[in-house]
Amino acid sequence: MSKYLSYNIAIEDIFDKSSDILSLIIDHNGLIIYANRGFSEILRLKSEPNLPKNYFTDFSDHLNSIEIKKIKNIVKTQRTSTFETVIGEKIYKFIITPKISSKSKVKFITIIGVPLNSDEESVAELKSNISGLNKQNNDLLELIEKLSLQNIELAKTNDFLNDKLDKKDKFFSILSHDLRGQMGNMINSSDLLVESFDSLDTKDVKNIISMLNKSVHKNYNILDDLLLWAYFERGKIKLNVELVKLNDIINNALESLTNDILKKSIQIINNVNYDIFAVCDLKHMEIILKKIISNAIKFSYPGNKVEISHNITDDEYIVIIITDYGTGMDENTFNDLFQIDKIHSNYGTEKETGGGTGLLVAKRILDEIEGKLEIITEPNQGTTVRIYCKKE
Repeated sequence: MSKYLSYNIAIEDIFDKSSDILSLIIDHNGLIIYANRGFSEILRLKSEPNLPKNYFTDFSDHLNSIEIKKIKNIVKTQRTSTFETVIGEKIYKFIITPKISSKSKVKFITIIGVPLNSDEESVAELKSNISGLNKQNNDLLELIEKLSLQNIELAKTNDFLNDKLDKKDKFFSILSHDLRGQMGNMINSSDLLVESFDSLDTKDVKNIISMLNKSVHKNYNILDDLLLWAYFERGKIKLNVELVKLNDIINNALESLTNDILKKSIQIINNVNYDIFAVCDLKHMEIILKKIISNAIKFSYPGNKVEISHNITDDEYIVIIITDYGTGMDENTFNDLFQIDKIHSNYGTEKETGGGTGLLVAKRILDEIEGKLEIITEPNQGTTVRIYCKKE
């Protein structure tokens, strides 16, 4: 049985035995939390249950202005007060007691009325029962405070999760739109090939096939990012974290980007020492490097250079540094880099397309292996990306 239910049962047991005793509990705004049988009959709560239940505003005809002022003043003074008034044919003495929270604020107020012509034994019994109820009052107050804090935390968690779901929906919606666009291009190009193949010269056919090839590669990259992201979100990725040689990973990533490097005549300068090791997952670190070096190539001008170096920090990290001297980013683009709901397709210096997910996915992987990602960029000056991996 909850403390709240036990408290209500205790109140009813004490105060409903006699219709002469009046008992009311309100919060600091006057909202009625509990009224015993006697008070309910006076306020007609049982005969008219749909009446508003604010004692100050809806039942002021039962109180004169002095009594209302005394009860409201309890919230400020936080002290017990009394007053006498006539109800029916009886004179009642009311005791108004505030219940103070641990933050020194009035949480609720108890109003107990006893007819002055009650016998001494009844009054003594009432005082005894009220004394025994004080502990339950305090327990209830503590429970209310705990529940309030829990409700606040639940509300924050709920807002956080809703925001995360909204952003995830936008993320998948944007990528789905990109996929649909690329698929449309592929369908149009393939239809043109089928319908006009005999009338097309070799150059036209080659151009169409080239367009198809670009669309296929972009779709593959988008699908790969979607699949990787989904695996991380579902906790299905198994990381094999080990001590690996950085140059092995860098060379593997560069080898997979050979066509892009040659097409734009990019000079790759790798200054990472041969004997440098880091703790990471080889497969996923290769994905990270491939995405970041691919971005560096994409936003570099033909004939530019891309530099790869390393740095060992004083604490626990080895830093892989990738620098290009291309277009760089303005402040708005930079601020939106890791906003999942603001990704968008972008074009490189030679109109290369991309889904805009490369850095987002790279950061997601680094989060899993306790790494970090830092970016320094200036418009028309280039970009430097720092990848932090643990030494051991």
